[in-house]
Amino acid sequence: MTKKILIVEDNIAIAENIFDFLELAGFTPCSIAKNYEEAVSQFEDHDPDLAILDVNLEGERTGIDVAKFIRVSSNMPFIYYSAAVEPQLLEKAKTTKPFAFISKPIEFTNLKAAIDAALGNNFNNSILKMSILDRIAFHIAPGLNAKGI
Repeated sequence: MTKKILIVEDNIAIAENIFDFLELAGFTPCSIAKNYEEAVSQFEDHDPDLAILDVNLEGERTGIDVAKFIRVSSNMPFIYYSAAVEPQLLEKAKTTKPFAFISKPIEFTNLKAAIDAALGNNFNNSILKMSILDRIAFHIAPGLNAKGI
């Protein structure tokens, strides 16, 4: 199954270029959101596997705000990109724990590598979490069974 990717970008030309690239790379770009409200709505509607977020969006809220929403709602990885990489912006972005931060103009080979790594890392994290849960259940189950629970 191809991985679904949400694009959050207020410049439609850039968003369409990313959309086309993702399709050519074998991913499923599920939608393009131009602002925070659209991003939250599309995230909830499409349940993407990854988001690509422009830091600066139209409106009062930023890509960092979208990332904060994602962090509260899921463990989905996301990748930031921006033309402006000021130190204070970078520090603010780091607090949301992105998988990567790519500067504009986007080199699609770098974006593809970041996407592959983020999706692979997320898969490995899911396996690790299941492994831990299985081990916990293995050790707890006999005790619960002995107590008739």
